Amino acid sequence: MAASRTSLAWPAALAIVVLRFVVGAHFFHEGYTKWRDPKPFSAPVFGAAKGPFADFYHGLVWDADGLNRLDEDATFRLWGVSFPDKKDKPEFTGNGYLGRATRHFGFGENEVNAAGGIVLARVAQYRTALEQFEPEIREYKYGLERREHNAEDAARSLASLKKHDARIATELTSKRMPWQSEIDKIWAGLERDINDLADRTYINGDPIQPRLSSRGYLKLTERPGQRLLDTSTMDRYVPYFDMTIGILLVAGLLTRFAASLAAAFLATIIVSQWPFSSEAISTGYQQVEMASLLVLATVGAGKYAGLDALLGGCCTWCCRRPSGGEAATANPERTPAASESEKKQLVSTK
Repeated sequence: MAASRTSLAWPAALAIVVLRFVVGAHFFHEGYTKWRDPKPFSAPVFGAAKGPFADFYHGLVWDADGLNRLDEDATFRLWGVSFPDKKDKPEFTGNGYLGRATRHFGFGENEVNAAGGIVLARVAQYRTALEQFEPEIREYKYGLERREHNAEDAARSLASLKKHDARIATELTSKRMPWQSEIDKIWAGLERDINDLADRTYINGDPIQPRLSSRGYLKLTERPGQRLLDTSTMDRYVPYFDMTIGILLVAGLLTRFAASLAAAFLATIIVSQWPFSSEAISTGYQQVEMASLLVLATVGAGKYAGLDALLGGCCTWCCRRPSGGEAATANPERTPAASESEKKQLVSTK
């Protein structure tokens, strides 16, 4: 039987398998690293977007100006506490992170009280930070108003004025980093303290059963002003996406779909840093990997030492149909009868 036109010689097939494995392993490693050590990685890239789609990517950055971090009421609501009357009279809502932690870990009365104390301690720390950085925050907000006013001025389209506005934006970023970093540390500290509480053996001398190891680490993922699609959401789910793509590619399972999806994902990163812009972040290795993924998708790399080959063989065996000769042998009595016209022609000939 002649070889299929789409079949490859064994050196080429081996190269495809190696390429699939290397790209898949890299995707899995990237996802696992982001999952093991969670840090914001989408915002720095999209915040520095250049090119014709820059405004779209800038709009995806959560709290690009840092103002959502200053929303005291929304912050405390997400933590699970509110102050409807006075600042010194808290009410625990049973929702927010405190409520989720209580249900997740199965806190008892002592643990609930201890968790409430942790939240109130972080509330006090948050308010102290706002008071400490109040002059810097006020100056920063004034700088934002100035930036917005300049953006509405059509006369500032000159190159020299654009450089001036870019310098103002850089100064604003540096001004907000001290208090923004402090607030982020408070959020991270609250998450850490609640999970540490769940892992303690004793609270106030009363023995309890550690629950962190059995019920899992509970992350504080909600943030004020968070949207369905923004960088904070991407930071949460992209690690799982990367690891899933990596596993599928290494196993050679659903390879065309996985490679195409991964290539589209890399294309969004490449477009955010417009290759033709001199100020864009280099995306050279993403471009090379995207091209490799397109090759894997085009040749159907999973049919070479992958699970796609096994699935394809199973589908071929299950969907196999008997040939014409087998059908005729299986039904010897099913012979088409001669038509009436053929019979009349035969009689007239005789």
